[in-house]
Amino acid sequence: GGAGAEASECRSVIMPVMAGSAALLSAVFAASAAEETASMDTSDFDPTKYPPYAPFFGFMGAAAALVFANLGAAFGTAKSGRGISTMGVIHPSMVMKHIIPVVMAGVLGIYGLI
Repeated sequence: GGAGAEASECRSVIMPVMAGSAALLSAVFAASAAEETASMDTSDFDPTKYPPYAPFFGFMGAAAALVFANLGAAFGTAKSGRGISTMGVIHPSMVMKHIIPVVMAGVLGIYGLI
């Protein structure tokens, strides 16, 4: 049972870290896109060039990003919580050391809101 428990613990740590990295990259991309948008000259904006349903897809993309970021945070919290529960049974003295993935998964939800 030792190798299987180690593999499960490794997976429960890697998933929230990967999800957090993806959220951080998307936040950086969104910040750079917002900076470019703020510096655009809107005096030559022609609303007839764009279809009337364009805002719908823009807002649906933002909603999907929020939903998937928080689903990832919930998944990461569940997986790392299960790992901490297992750690509490096997090695109770190491529980505080393994609480970092839970915090990182929570931070993922905050990044999704931003």
